[in-house]
Order: sequence, then structure tokens, then C-alpha cells
Amino acid sequence: MTAPESNQLYDWVQVAEVSQVWQGELIAGRLRASGIEAEIVDQTFHQEPMPSVRAFAVVHVLVRVEQVQEAR
Repeated sequence: MTAPESNQLYDWVQVAEVSQVWQGELIAGRLRASGIEAEIVDQTFHQEPMPSVRAFAVVHVLVRVEQVQEAR
């Protein structure tokens, strides 16, 4: 994923945290369909074989701070 267009990290707020990229894409897609600007940050670590460890499998869904209430 590319960084959000804003240069200000604090303009974005996390509204969801999931363990799979497809789950984050699904949430972001639903938000976008509702007119809410959403981005995902994929922080998953991929190296096989490796068991599913939560610390290595985190996907964040972010929205603009002014749209947090609507997104939730």
C-alpha cells in the first residue's frame, strides 16, 4: 500500500485492525462505498513456514479524523 496522500499522519485514525489483508480490503471497500476515504496499512510478515502469530499479522484500516464517527 502506498502512504495516505496527506503528509500528516495524525490526519488518519485507525478504525479497525484485522489479521488478513482481504479483511482489511473488505472493510475499506465498504467504507469507500459509503463515501468515506479509507486506507489500509499491511504490516503482515510473510515467511514460510511460520505459524500464525498475531504480532506478525496486523492490517490496519484508517480513515480521516473528521470521518471517524461516520466510519464507526
